[in-house]
Amino acid sequence: NWSERLFFKGPALLALINGIKGYGYGVLGWDKSKGQNAIFTDIKEGVTSSFQGLVKVETKSIGYLIGTLFLASMSVVKIQDLLRLLLFPSIETPTTPIMILSRISRLARLGLMTSIMYTLKDASDRDRLGGTTFVQLNYLMSAAFLAMAAYLSPVGLTLLGAVAGSLSAMTLFYGVTNAKKD
Repeated sequence: NWSERLFFKGPALLALINGIKGYGYGVLGWDKSKGQNAIFTDIKEGVTSSFQGLVKVETKSIGYLIGTLFLASMSVVKIQDLLRLLLFPSIETPTTPIMILSRISRLARLGLMTSIMYTLKDASDRDRLGGTTFVQLNYLMSAAFLAMAAYLSPVGLTLLGAVAGSLSAMTLFYGVTNAKKD
């Protein structure tokens, strides 16, 4: 029944909207007096700033840049795969919801890993890798890249597996060397 679904989804939607507004006004400093265009200006400035940080190449963060571009290119391939599955279904292997959802899940994981690598690149550019959060993110990415290398190498994608293994070693090295010594 649609009214029962709305009864449960309505409060969740209102909580989501209020959470976004609270974050915007409290953290981002949105101002109601600026009007509705302030949100679009913030988004535009955020995208511009991120792109500028991505094209900024420094020797100390080149490994993180390679990792970010590696994961972003894999995300593009997954987007193409998902679009092919949705727009050009095959008669021999019909598209099922589980196929679509599994590809969306993989794309979401790659997107998260890409944003973490970009965050680590930015931290490296600002000499902030010694922070606890960045040390833990390095360990997390090391484990994720190790799992990716273990998955890619046996299926014949040995070059991609080698890149993932190298990125795993790099992030582990930075995690260990930047950990606070007690």
